Amino acid sequence: MNDTTKGKKYIVIGIVAVFILISARMAIYFGQNDVFNSSIGMSPLAITLLIGGFLCAFMFPACICTWVYKDSISRGENGLLWALIVFVTTPFVGLIVYFINRKEEKTTCKNCGHRINKKANYCEHCSVKNENQEEYTMTKKSKGVKFIIAGVMAAVLMIGCFTTFTVLAFTSDNFIDKTVWNTGIISMSVENKFGNEWTLNFKSASDGYRKRDTLKIKENSQILYADIECGEGELLLHIEQGDQKDTVDVSNLEQPLEYSLQKFESGKITVVLEINGGKNVKSYITIK
Repeated sequence: MNDTTKGKKYIVIGIVAVFILISARMAIYFGQNDVFNSSIGMSPLAITLLIGGFLCAFMFPACICTWVYKDSISRGENGLLWALIVFVTTPFVGLIVYFINRKEEKTTCKNCGHRINKKANYCEHCSVKNENQEEYTMTKKSKGVKFIIAGVMAAVLMIGCFTTFTVLAFTSDNFIDKTVWNTGIISMSVENKFGNEWTLNFKSASDGYRKRDTLKIKENSQILYADIECGEGELLLHIEQGDQKDTVDVSNLEQPLEYSLQKFESGKITVVLEINGGKNVKSYITIK
């Protein structure tokens, strides 16, 4: 290995090491910063799993693209182009395309000068043993396997991080703040926002599902107007602005709700519909 190759290798290792150290430092900082954790609604474990998952999601295609780059260069092809194709089409699809179009590596027979496959045991022209075959096989294994192994390990860790995050999000109460992050589902929903008017209609939603939007108070004497029909289940309307939070049960409104906003200051407020087994819901919310 010449000095130039060694230099490139150390640069790549250094960049990866710095990236890992920065990510680890961020995970530690976010894990210790209670204010930050509460503001985004995630526990330290949730933040760590997400950072680890995205880091592995970056490393996986990087390793595969590096292998494709080196392999295609050794076959006399445009390594940068193939690495870009694999990255854009995702490693799974890109590798299939690459292997379909992959060319054989050629070498020159020392006996007759004929171009033969590097992996061939004997020259197809003069039948003399290919002396470069064993050396080629060992070199190829040492250069290619480490990138493939690193890519597979990154993919496994990525799947593990995201799977663990998803499972804990649905099963643990303290993993993420479910008032900030939705873990439920909604079906056949139609949502529209026009100016200071918010419309949400849906067929059904699971318990704890939350849908939110932002409206604007021009004067503190204004009222929040909500015309809501709920065929089944519980529907709670949360009005939030900083530390000020109000909740109104709008499951069975006999007439449209007109709620005073005197407690709130002029500016933006967050309106949240919390749905607990709601079905056939039609809602229209605005500020008058």
